[in-house]
Amino acid sequence: MKKLFAAALLFATCTLQASPIDELLALNDSEQQMKIIRHNLNSALIRNNPPLADYQEVLTQWAESYLTWEEIKPQIAEVYQKHFTDEELSQLVAFYKTPVGKKSQALNATLIQETAIASAMVAKGHHEKLQDMLQQEALKRKQQQSSN
Repeated sequence: MKKLFAAALLFATCTLQASPIDELLALNDSEQQMKIIRHNLNSALIRNNPPLADYQEVLTQWAESYLTWEEIKPQIAEVYQKHFTDEELSQLVAFYKTPVGKKSQALNATLIQETAIASAMVAKGHHEKLQDMLQQEALKRKQQQSSN
């Protein structure tokens, strides 16, 4: 009976402990990042469909009503849990609590932005080659259609 009680107590303790994913999402400031993503999504919707600019308030209301942290958090957690074990998530939590982990988090958006700019500059340097390749492919397809 004591063993059964001890096993039940151990099981209850394990299930009551928060998953490291909750702590990781908090350390990553994921809820705030979600707000930025909502804003960027609305901006992209308007950029791709300019008449929506007149309905920006509606887009914001929609995003704030339906793209909520409460609804999206389980989806984000699932993505992390698909790629990391609980042990690995715990290691990430430990890392993000270190000075270099905190610095990494603080610079994350800057690093993404600057690497995107660097990538765009490299791509811009090869823009003419892309145009040539596209023209060659278009010519090739036109020739194939002519021969069919």
